Amino acid sequence: MGTNAGYAINPARDFGPRLASWISGYQDAMYSANGPELYFWLPIVAPIIGGLLGGALFVYGIERFLPPDDARPDEIGVSEATAVPHR
Repeated sequence: MGTNAGYAINPARDFGPRLASWISGYQDAMYSANGPELYFWLPIVAPIIGGLLGGALFVYGIERFLPPDDARPDEIGVSEATAVPHR
């Protein structure tokens, strides 16, 4: 049914059974039913690459514009009257 319904996008449900089948002797378990494509790597590698790209985008695109942690409220555009005192 995997070929008809599409592969499992969750590697916890797809990669484990493929690996167990491959270890137990079914050498074709890592391949798709339509040919030798190794499409199972996509749900494993894509989230890692996306996380790295998202982290880099945050650091270089957003974090550098945030005020430092030790900035006083009047230094970041908040008036002293509305600032919450530090405890």
